[in-house]
Amino acid sequence: MSSFHAPVAIITGPSGSGKSTLIQTLLPILKSKHISAGGIYAKGYWQDHFRKGFDLIDIATGTSVPFALRTTEKEPFIFFEEGLFFGQRVLSAAFQTQFDVVIVDEIGPLEVEGKGWAPYLQNLLKSKKGCLIWVVRPKLVNWAIDFFTLQAPLVAFAEDPTAIEKLQQFCEGSIV
Repeated sequence: MSSFHAPVAIITGPSGSGKSTLIQTLLPILKSKHISAGGIYAKGYWQDHFRKGFDLIDIATGTSVPFALRTTEKEPFIFFEEGLFFGQRVLSAAFQTQFDVVIVDEIGPLEVEGKGWAPYLQNLLKSKKGCLIWVVRPKLVNWAIDFFTLQAPLVAFAEDPTAIEKLQQFCEGSIV
């Protein structure tokens, strides 16, 4: 059995630090260089100065569905089954399509429990083409590296002004 893993870059930073915005900035750069991208990112929306919810975006098609919602800042997010199924379908298709770059936003507590995107991440790691970019909460970065036995992943901090250049170079250097 092969121990090959697709190269992984991790984007991390505290809530509201611009992790998903960094992905949105990177996507047109990749497109301009003819680097295909697929996967999912969570677009947050705000109400009354707190993050009220997220829509899940299919990077390849631009299709979005409601993913998570909460009514107050102190409440946990409620995840919609439709959003979870949508993300699972998109990640499954991303593995089949073999994009140059596959993005997964985000890896959080659900994945630690083996839920959410966890089953799809193992398949994506087996990809023989391109690289993966994962958004990972700061307190879970070491867990993700250990659990998925990632070898020397690039860890980019959302607040780092050079993060976009680092990610671009990572992607360009990972294309087979």
